[in-house]
Amino acid sequence: MKKLFVCTILFLLIGTALVPPALSTPVSGKHIITVDDEPGDADYTSIGAALNESQSGDTIEVFSGTYIEQNLAIKQNETSLIGISHELGQGNDTGQPVILGDGNESVLRVKASHVVVSNFRVEMIHPHSWSSVSGIYLGMGEYTLQNHITVSNMTIANCTDGIACNVILDVNITNNDVSHCLDYGIVIGLSFTKDRGVSCVNNSVSACKNGGIVISGKRIYVMDNIVWGCPIGVKNYQGESDYITRNAIKNCNVSVYLNGGYDNSITQNNFINYSKTSRWWDRGQGIFLRIGPRDVWRNNYWDTWSGKGPQPIPGTKELTIWWLLPPYGLTFPIKWLDFDWHPAKEPYKISL
Repeated sequence: MKKLFVCTILFLLIGTALVPPALSTPVSGKHIITVDDEPGDADYTSIGAALNESQSGDTIEVFSGTYIEQNLAIKQNETSLIGISHELGQGNDTGQPVILGDGNESVLRVKASHVVVSNFRVEMIHPHSWSSVSGIYLGMGEYTLQNHITVSNMTIANCTDGIACNVILDVNITNNDVSHCLDYGIVIGLSFTKDRGVSCVNNSVSACKNGGIVISGKRIYVMDNIVWGCPIGVKNYQGESDYITRNAIKNCNVSVYLNGGYDNSITQNNFINYSKTSRWWDRGQGIFLRIGPRDVWRNNYWDTWSGKGPQPIPGTKELTIWWLLPPYGLTFPIKWLDFDWHPAKEPYKISL
């Protein structure tokens, strides 16, 4: 009986060992898709084709080369579009992959959430000053919200707008180099809607025709950027509780321009080689007379500051004479001054 029992146990153990283990099931999506402009080296030779075939969670790796494409769209959540600065196969391309649009459409649109776009050079062959297109456009429209998007380490040049956001939550725009745009370098709140929780940090914006960075929203952080050679360095259009801090703004006619809004902080920036006579802010009568939080200029470095007393900041406010043209009165702007009461004596060390 004991021999039978022992033999049975041995048979079961041997049988178990011979059963193959269950194969692991791949998770839906979360694949790596490769793109290279040399045929046969990767899954696709077109970024658009790779995006069209991608699923939620995929990473698309685009290898060095030139891709003449526009109106590309990221539609799947949790997509990463990553440029690789070398060839995949036998080619000899090096450096950031170049996406070259024709200028009639935005080059790349992000229409999804939890998206990463990094390490590309984006340009337009024929940018048009009259068109509202961008190198990279984040968002879909007024009633849709994309969130958790990162755009980093991009080189964007010769576009209408460089990077534009429209109705976005929790976005990081960081370590990008944007230059020679026909409108603005970086636009946050494209339709002057209230984008929230956007960080624009450690970017270089230069030689853009209408301005460097323009923002419209609430709790937007514009920090540690270098802006130079633009008519306006940073423009805030009716923003609320925004932070413009530790930026180096050089060779701009107006370093920071506040067009309405309230409770914004402009602190610890370097303002170098700017106009002493141009207005830096406009304030409607309702905002000017408000009891609540006002815009604050504090501890900025002004290279024309006398070294004594506060730094005056020229602007305009609206004055209404109610007994003229009833019931609304007559409103006209008058020159006024804000002040940075405690200017910095030395420029801050701000570098990318």
